[in-house]
Amino acid sequence: MNESKAQDLFDRAFNAKTRRGDRSMEYKKGVLDALKCRAGEITQTPLRYAPGSVKYDAWRAGVTEGRQIWASQEENDD
Repeated sequence: MNESKAQDLFDRAFNAKTRRGDRSMEYKKGVLDALKCRAGEITQTPLRYAPGSVKYDAWRAGVTEGRQIWASQEENDD
């Protein structure tokens, strides 16, 4: 396992078996940002793109998934 819980969860979500490599880099950054925030590795999710832009929408969707991944792993830890 990586030293970073966030990176480990990210790697599990986007490995070759999941076939999710087609997601945009902005989306993936959003997932990782959310996971890092939940893990306490950063204090808040950074605003990476201008609101209303396509890149922002993809990033924001990734943030939403990252939060879902975190919540799911917390349920599994219980």
